[in-house]
Amino acid sequence: MKRSMVLCTLLLFVTLGLLSACSSRVVERETVKESPPVTVVRPPDVVMVQPQRSAVWVPGHWVQGSYGLEWRSGHWE
Repeated sequence: MKRSMVLCTLLLFVTLGLLSACSSRVVERETVKESPPVTVVRPPDVVMVQPQRSAVWVPGHWVQGSYGLEWRSGHWE
């Protein structure tokens, strides 16, 4: 009787140990690498010869394009 009680207790602990090993969680971590900051340098304005005396120089500027910011060169108006 005492022997069967010890065996049942041992069997119970072994079963619980195996069940706890089967139910362990696996956590995967995703490493995200950040790219270095991009330094955007404005291209130099190339001022061409004034076409007329009444023409006014409009400096270049950034505009929102379909793929991000785009540089529009200066021009005479």
